[in-house]
Amino acid sequence: MPMRQIPEKKNHLKLSGANFLAILLISIEVVNLFSNKIYAGNFELLRSLSYECLNSRGTSQCGLALEKAEELQLFAGSKDNYSCQTRLLGLESKIIMVMLNMPKGRSFIKNLNEVEKTCSFLF
Repeated sequence: MPMRQIPEKKNHLKLSGANFLAILLISIEVVNLFSNKIYAGNFELLRSLSYECLNSRGTSQCGLALEKAEELQLFAGSKDNYSCQTRLLGLESKIIMVMLNMPKGRSFIKNLNEVEKTCSFLF
């Protein structure tokens, strides 16, 4: 006697356009939320690296400060916060001036304070 096959029951998830759009928007928002959280606490790191650079004038410390400022500057630009991005670019120029042993005066610390005020959404 031949065995009778039981037909497979297929559970297809039907996803309407509206449901797909809702899931996509929620996913984008979750990714955006996590990307913002990644940058929390970065100002203290940037400040620490910047002061180490200023005090030591060592290229390794300044290179790390420059890398962190560049990372944050790119993030600020991606969020269309051009005021913050501009101040971070200014800080990068001050770090480069320290690396090249050029006079930077009091503007280095002033610029760092401006970054803290203007870019608070990053930290």
